[in-house]
Amino acid sequence: MFSRKKWRELDYAHQSKKLADLLGANLLEPTGGAQDEYKQLVEWTRTEHPASRPPEQETWSRARQYELYIFWRREAGLGPEQRILEALAPAGDRPTAAAAPIPYEVLLHNVRSGYNAGAVTRSAECLGFSRVLLSGFTPGPENAAFRAAAMGAESWIEVNRLDSPRGDAREAPPLIALENVADAPTIHEIPWPPRGRLLVGNEELGLDEELLNQADYTARIPLFGRKASYNLSVAFALAGYEIRRTRERPA
Repeated sequence: MFSRKKWRELDYAHQSKKLADLLGANLLEPTGGAQDEYKQLVEWTRTEHPASRPPEQETWSRARQYELYIFWRREAGLGPEQRILEALAPAGDRPTAAAAPIPYEVLLHNVRSGYNAGAVTRSAECLGFSRVLLSGFTPGPENAAFRAAAMGAESWIEVNRLDSPRGDAREAPPLIALENVADAPTIHEIPWPPRGRLLVGNEELGLDEELLNQADYTARIPLFGRKASYNLSVAFALAGYEIRRTRERPA
């Protein structure tokens, strides 16, 4: 247990890591005094962020502890530890896939967020896509945020990197750009080819004109609110599910 003086001598990043370490240890082996120690250290920590407020007794759940653990790891400039992810892996993961993979892959080009790239990888594995491809500055499994969001799926689906989006053009299946283009067919209208590569681009900027021109197809997701786009990982999940659904639909 730190004294107030010793705790205040640590910089914020080290304080954040220590708080995450305390929460991580308690997630692995719950102890009676962890909440009191955490509450005391947070009170001595110089931050006003709402997520740093100590939880009350009734909200000191494993889910809340994990949420706070992630918060402090990020404040320390770190991603979640693999040992924590493995210990808290969702119950019910199957030893083998429920169905054979479909001849579809997803290509993530210039995706900034490791969390989004990892989330797409997890969804691609759930949907039975054959592989995930990365190009540009998209982070891969070497990135802690990617691994945190993928939650182990990166070891169950092939994840490869291309030098460019069309780096293997001779061997590539038809390229289908997922982009909000006004005159493009929706994901419900497009005649999905028997095999394909779904191209998803940057969260803020989308796909550039050159890439769109290289695509064999373009599909959009209908929007009904005021925002002009969905979150990247949500957009992939919507399109990916539609691909899976159409392939399983009777002819």
